[in-house]
Amino acid sequence: MITTVFQGLVNWFIPQHMADDLHTRKRVQMFIISHIFGPIIATPIPLFLWSADPQPWPHVLVLALSIYGFWPFLALVKLFPRAYTPLAMASVLNLSFAILWGTYNYGGTSSPFLVWFVLTPLLAFMYLGSTWTARIFVLAQITLGLASLYGFYLFGDFPEHIPVNDMVVAGLLSALGANIYVFMMAAYYSSVVDSQSELIKEIDRHQYTLKALTSAKDDAERANGAKSDFLAKMSHELRTPLNAVLGYSEILLEDAELDGRGEQIADLQKISAAGKHLLAMVNDILDISKIEAGKMALHIETVDLGKLIDEVEATGRPLAAKNTNSFVVERGKDLGMMRADATKLRQAIFNLLSNAAKFTQNGTITLSAKRTGDWVDIAVIDTGIGISREQQQALFSNFSQASSKIAAVYGGTGLGLSLSQNLCRLMGGRSRSKVNSVRAAASPFTFPPRSTRPCPCPPRCRSCR
Repeated sequence: MITTVFQGLVNWFIPQHMADDLHTRKRVQMFIISHIFGPIIATPIPLFLWSADPQPWPHVLVLALSIYGFWPFLALVKLFPRAYTPLAMASVLNLSFAILWGTYNYGGTSSPFLVWFVLTPLLAFMYLGSTWTARIFVLAQITLGLASLYGFYLFGDFPEHIPVNDMVVAGLLSALGANIYVFMMAAYYSSVVDSQSELIKEIDRHQYTLKALTSAKDDAERANGAKSDFLAKMSHELRTPLNAVLGYSEILLEDAELDGRGEQIADLQKISAAGKHLLAMVNDILDISKIEAGKMALHIETVDLGKLIDEVEATGRPLAAKNTNSFVVERGKDLGMMRADATKLRQAIFNLLSNAAKFTQNGTITLSAKRTGDWVDIAVIDTGIGISREQQQALFSNFSQASSKIAAVYGGTGLGLSLSQNLCRLMGGRSRSKVNSVRAAASPFTFPPRSTRPCPCPPRCRSCR
């Protein structure tokens, strides 16, 4: 408890702007602790001199004032926190003055108080750090102090207030006080070094963890690349037999319709529909794999946006009608031309329409297109089942659906939205879901491809991306 209270007292004196940096805070703590205990440790010296000196006035009083003058520095640091450095220098000068004053009046160059002069560079570097300013200051005050003392020795006489033979007790007190002071500073410095050692060990542990995480990340990226390559190859291999199944099912369906074999037509239609559904999923997987592997090629051209919306409308209207939905197309004025990959843009829009048609029954699906500055905003809005805020977090993730219950009821692979987003990003646009959707409410999806102005640069250049 005493340690906690003392630590709180020390921290109260530390200037706020110096408390954030660990090393600076340690230096200020050293300054405060030494100024609290320094005068207490040195108190026996002026007391002995006052009792042993027949005429202690005024030199002992001056020495005592210099020693107890360290306490006001605590208040000055609290009152003038921005002046810590000049205050620390003034404190070191005050220590030098006290040592030289005691040395001059009691023993001269043979004074037992001269041992305290070793503390001045030690404290100066602890207070100020090992900056060039601190080095020059320490060297200058040591040189001037010793030079002054030596000058008095050469050209003057030191006063003999107490005979040298009677200074034994003063010498013992001086040596004891200096050793206690050094011991206290060394113990504190040792605790600082130990804490820094623990900090270094902790940093080393974090660096080791970072290396392990980096290695794991590299392994995951290699595994992801291998997965993408595998899916791309497998998807390609699956398309060949699927196309054969679809081709033969179409031939058999035509023959059954010509021969009037009604009992086979329904089965063949199911085979054809299942094959087309499977081929669409394989195509989505192949496209996702190409995008992740960086192998998706773009064919940028000037696209008539109005004509493209007409084509999407022709495809989307029967798709919306399957669940007895009404299909509304809202066009802005002067849609004009745009630079994009028409096939990829059509695919992205169609994926959103398919998603809206799947989750909407007896509702309305709206496709809107309008120009906003250099951007073209294309949005698909439905009145379907909606999506909660929690489910929106993974909305554009691969193979992700709102919930397992929804996946069981509506089916799907969870690739449509992810593929649309990646295609938009690949063409320099962005795809987003407005976060105003709640359960049993509409979910607007918007993606704006980039500027409609012609671009002479390669695809995805910085200026036109």
